[in-house]
Amino acid sequence: IDAPRRRIRPCGRGHRMSGVPSTLPGSRVVDAMTAPALSWGVLGTGWIADKFISAARANTSQRFAAVGSRSLDNAHEFARQRGIPTAHGSYEALVTDPAIDIIYVATPHSFHREHGMLAIEAGKHVLIEKPIALCSGELEQLLAAADRYGVMCQEAFWSFFLPKWDVIRQLLDDGVLGDVVTLIADHGEWLPPDHRIHRTDLAGGSLHDLGVYDFALTAWTIGRPTQVEATGTLTDTGVIGDVAVAARTDSGAVASLSTTMMTTTPCRAVIAGSEATLETDSGFFFPGGFTVTEHRTGRVLRWDEPNPRHGALYFEAAEVARRIQVGELETPVWTRQNSRDTTFILDDVKTRLGIA
Repeated sequence: IDAPRRRIRPCGRGHRMSGVPSTLPGSRVVDAMTAPALSWGVLGTGWIADKFISAARANTSQRFAAVGSRSLDNAHEFARQRGIPTAHGSYEALVTDPAIDIIYVATPHSFHREHGMLAIEAGKHVLIEKPIALCSGELEQLLAAADRYGVMCQEAFWSFFLPKWDVIRQLLDDGVLGDVVTLIADHGEWLPPDHRIHRTDLAGGSLHDLGVYDFALTAWTIGRPTQVEATGTLTDTGVIGDVAVAARTDSGAVASLSTTMMTTTPCRAVIAGSEATLETDSGFFFPGGFTVTEHRTGRVLRWDEPNPRHGALYFEAAEVARRIQVGELETPVWTRQNSRDTTFILDDVKTRLGIA
């Protein structure tokens, strides 16, 4: 124990309330259908690309003008099945398509920097699937290039664009939980041996796909830790199978995080403050519910919302479109600093585990 706990001001915005309110605030997320329509190019034809297109089409006015793949046949088939008018047989052809406003990068993690740079250097805005980069060095390359070309480079950390997390943001900013003392988060999903997460060449392992949700929540809630300890195990294919992390900030908040691809866990998050504790339902990164329990009285407040799971990917598309329309190249929902802090934790955990 290095130092006594100091008071923690959650995120420093807004006034601090006294006690838990009688009702929870409403979400400030604006109707996604009112967001301006951009012309999107989709770089990659995998599972997440399909989910993103389906969600955005059903819930926003966004237009999908083209898709790109390393195989023209694959691009044509993907485009045909989804009614996308143009298919490109190379990523270079996609990013230089003059009909495109923004590129959604949906390739495996190991290609995010390369494909993000390709889009940026073609003068296109880019929304890159999480994690935006494998390390802080890659992230800074992307952001510096975006600044040079005057385009948006946004991490697609979709969870924080959901109405649920906007309500939680308000509770934190208003100090409803008091001083945040402890964060607990786990993300465990059993994934079959043929899943790409088992492949070292695609930056597989539980950290990039699953643990990064824990790290992002840590950065978003209590900030960048100054002390991190981690332990984990390798799978037979040489990727990190599971990890346990203990972290602490200078302000005294601690985080207990775990992630695994070897089994399925509750996937809950707990944000415990000096006045109240917030606990999410299973699948904290999905839409859904949470409870706030006041310590002094035991009073419980409940938040619920529909849970279409990945059908809610559209919120990030709408937010990005709104920002670009007014000439903003960053969103306060998930900032560059949020991406930097999350990637820093990822770097630190890897260092503790002795992996690159």
